[in-house]
Amino acid sequence: MHRIGRGANSWSDVHNALTSAALLGAGDVAVGLSHSGETLEVLEPLRRARSQGARTVAITNYPRSPIARAADIVLVTAARDVTFRTGGLAGRHAQMIVLDALYIGVAQRDYALAGHPCDVTAEAVSGHRTRQR
Repeated sequence: MHRIGRGANSWSDVHNALTSAALLGAGDVAVGLSHSGETLEVLEPLRRARSQGARTVAITNYPRSPIARAADIVLVTAARDVTFRTGGLAGRHAQMIVLDALYIGVAQRDYALAGHPCDVTAEAVSGHRTRQR
């Protein structure tokens, strides 16, 4: 989202996520990712963001999970668990595809605003490639 001029943060620490959620309000969006939909470190900040008036989105493999019930919008993945790796690589890939689709959707919704920041940020890092395109 940063590349298209939209402020976004990603928190892996529950304390940072909760303090960030406490500062959200109307006009803000909080996204929670949990394959099982039962991860408390994801669920608690999402609930807090919603109580502050932010719009909440859950990305989960289980549409009847606690995180799905706590969100305004639920985006459901379809990753199959394997015996020794519940919520593993397949779940992460499915979540990344959904996040990528959200990014593209936001950029396309207001291309006039997204186009310039995308061009500027691409140019800013262009010198860090071994081969110019």
